Amino acid sequence: MSAPIAFGCAAEITPLWVQRVERLAWSLRTFGGASADAEFHACFAGPVEERLVGPLRELDVTVHRVPRFDARLSYANKLRLLELGDHLGADVEAIAMIDCDVVFTGDPGPLLPADRVAAKPADRDPLQLDAWRRLCAAMGIPVPARDVVATATGRPMPRYYNSGVVVVPRGQQASMQESWARWLRRVVDLLADDPEIVPQARRIFADQYALMAAMAEHDGVALPTEVNCPTHLRMHQAAAPARPPAILHYHDRMWGNGLLQRPVDVNARSAAAAFNAAWAQAQDLPDPGLYPPPVRARVSTSVARVREGVRASRSFTRLRTSVVGARSSRVA
Repeated sequence: MSAPIAFGCAAEITPLWVQRVERLAWSLRTFGGASADAEFHACFAGPVEERLVGPLRELDVTVHRVPRFDARLSYANKLRLLELGDHLGADVEAIAMIDCDVVFTGDPGPLLPADRVAAKPADRDPLQLDAWRRLCAAMGIPVPARDVVATATGRPMPRYYNSGVVVVPRGQQASMQESWARWLRRVVDLLADDPEIVPQARRIFADQYALMAAMAEHDGVALPTEVNCPTHLRMHQAAAPARPPAILHYHDRMWGNGLLQRPVDVNARSAAAAFNAAWAQAQDLPDPGLYPPPVRARVSTSVARVREGVRASRSFTRLRTSVVGARSSRVA
């Protein structure tokens, strides 16, 4: 009998991204328990080269070539996963949309609802209350209830979610795609037209502002930290996992050979060590245990994150220029 929840990710068709997808699928097959045989779908935005995806097929990954969802928003390609209804098995009740920078370290099935849209509250609250009021007023929605807590701080924040793991029931996939896409385009237009709505460094979270609104329209619920457990920060006791994590979100904390760097928080380390031991054995590597990245690498990562925020800000500025220019041309 197939698992009631299928898993899927979206990626670019490059060796680096395909390797991430392979590692993700391998971890599900290795650590997934009752979910290990679940359907796994990978959507690639571009021509699929068989030489790259051959290892995925060996892991029973169904590969799809899909068009980009929006040329301005590469991270929106994950919405293509909500178009796979005809490709899902008859017994599948929901799809879990997974980012590529995660690995499975346990069976997530018992912690993922198949009948509700669900995602984990974000690691940090990105906005001050005044900024939330400005953004939500511009979107035409009320500020969501402040009844979830940020993973890193344990402080209450509006119902704002991380998009790394999002569960969508089969019967709501079309409406969730329409809602998330509509809000995403709305948020991008707002940020392009008015750079003062949110701080520049916080514009990069456009997809999650949109997810927040889509979740509200679908009466979404919060997932526990165990199924989207960050390795790059220390978790507050109020949000720390109550049991061993089933999904680790490593972001950039992985060595080039596919082994996880030592998680910042001790609650994630046993799961990370178990993944490393199994991956090292599978790849014929010496098991190094868990080591943190050197200080130099951590500084470089911090600088890269700042640059990423700057690039996001500039992209919205360029978009605003093109949009305003087009509007001016129409008026003329």
